[in-house]
Amino acid sequence: MAGGKSAEFSPLTLMYPEAESRPPDRHQEGFMNIDRAVFIIAGSLIILSVVLGWYLSPYWFLLTLFVGANMFQAAFTGFCPAAIILRKLGLKFGPAFDNPTR
Repeated sequence: MAGGKSAEFSPLTLMYPEAESRPPDRHQEGFMNIDRAVFIIAGSLIILSVVLGWYLSPYWFLLTLFVGANMFQAAFTGFCPAAIILRKLGLKFGPAFDNPTR
């Protein structure tokens, strides 16, 4: 091929062209960022509240509503209380919550 590029094709080169067909090391220092932590927290709270609402009391579904409403407004405003707390705990910004003024 022209330019010295290899003719070998791998789907990973489309996802990670800078890593030469290798996904990033998920165990490297600093891999966890605010975005991933927010998704983990929100997903865990939704699953927990659905299980508690199903088995204990339907009032737990209000927590699901709160988490969903917070995620909805954060998508438009960029304001996320969990992201602020996680930043103060020392996590690095990811692509979604990259504005330190919010």
